[in-house]
Amino acid sequence: MEKEKSKISVLIVDDSEVIRLFLEQLLISEGCDVVTAETGEEAVEYFKKRDFDVAFIDIRLPGMNGLETYKSLLKINPKTKAIMMTAYATDEIAEEAVKLGVACCLMKPFGIDEVLKEFNKLKE
Repeated sequence: MEKEKSKISVLIVDDSEVIRLFLEQLLISEGCDVVTAETGEEAVEYFKKRDFDVAFIDIRLPGMNGLETYKSLLKINPKTKAIMMTAYATDEIAEEAVKLGVACCLMKPFGIDEVLKEFNKLKE
């Protein structure tokens, strides 16, 4: 009997409830185990308690920004893959995040196809 493949665990970090709910529902429909956080500080607390395979992180967050959040998450689990999200066309923080190993930066507003395309690249 084949062992059931474990669910991919995803943390979504965004101060926009609409974005969190959209991504949460989309990724649950893809069979993922999803947790959401409104702030970078909250995300770090979740990371201290468990491992996540993938993190979707908004760049502009209240308090700790997305890049600071990503750096903190890497210290806890360097194997976590990340996708950053931004509504700003030019964002130096996004450029720095990519240099640190973020898989990509999604431009808001984004659609289902775009999210799944980037997410599926990470799963491969």
